[in-house]
Amino acid sequence: MFFWNSHIGKVLKKQNELDCGKANGAMIIRNLGRLLPIRRVFKPSAYAFAAVLLIGCAQEQRGQSDESGELERFRCMLTGHWDNKRQADRDIAAGADEANRHERRAMTYIPVANDHLEGQLFGILNYGEAGFEGAPRRLSLHRFRPAKDGGAIVHEFLFLKDKERWGDLTKDIAPLTSVTLADVTINSDCAMYWRAEADGFDGRTEEGRCITSSFTPEPIRVEGHGILSPTTLSRHDRNLSLDGEPLFVAGGASAEIFDKVERTAYPSAAFRAQIEAVSATLECDQFSMGN
Repeated sequence: MFFWNSHIGKVLKKQNELDCGKANGAMIIRNLGRLLPIRRVFKPSAYAFAAVLLIGCAQEQRGQSDESGELERFRCMLTGHWDNKRQADRDIAAGADEANRHERRAMTYIPVANDHLEGQLFGILNYGEAGFEGAPRRLSLHRFRPAKDGGAIVHEFLFLKDKERWGDLTKDIAPLTSVTLADVTINSDCAMYWRAEADGFDGRTEEGRCITSSFTPEPIRVEGHGILSPTTLSRHDRNLSLDGEPLFVAGGASAEIFDKVERTAYPSAAFRAQIEAVSATLECDQFSMGN
């Protein structure tokens, strides 16, 4: 029995070193045949072990495929141009008070072809009341990657350590392709976790965990929630004091709702070409950065 177990251990170790993507039944049986001198006696067991190993490989491949597929579906939905003009106009027409009146905002989500960071780096150009007709006010960096347990997509906010080194990224976004982990800081406590739903994704921060002073003089607590579908993106960040008291933010009483739109204006043809140049290749065909 000890002899059998020791050889099985070698088989498992040998097979574990194989790339499951290349493994097949014949390969596993061949390894068993090489390692088990008494393979004739235990041939049925050898096939049983081969079946077990193949099942394990199939499960591993399915898990990797699912993670990759969900991230691809997510970034296909997220990539593109978003505008809350319809909501902003509706708030004005309805005479909404300051707490519920949303300012006009527009955003372009660019999936950056960056080989230095795990997951998918996004550069987000943020526009003000003039929408895409105006100049972008700032560019923010976000990274999306599968969670280690495969149950969610982790959304991290990245902040460049040396902003002057990178120049004005609202005018020249080419440097984003070379950003590395050493170039940024990440507050992992403020990560959002996006989980797949039938028609999109639901993202949330972990309750009570996100403490930040990235946009405020003093540290505050933020509870973030987002909903993504192929045509709409809503986001609602509730700002709280460290004691849990709500902090007033104009329009902060309800979520901002953005519609996915076709962009009709760019600052220049060169800038449009630049966006296309840095964009990662997507498996989907529902959107082109040239729209």
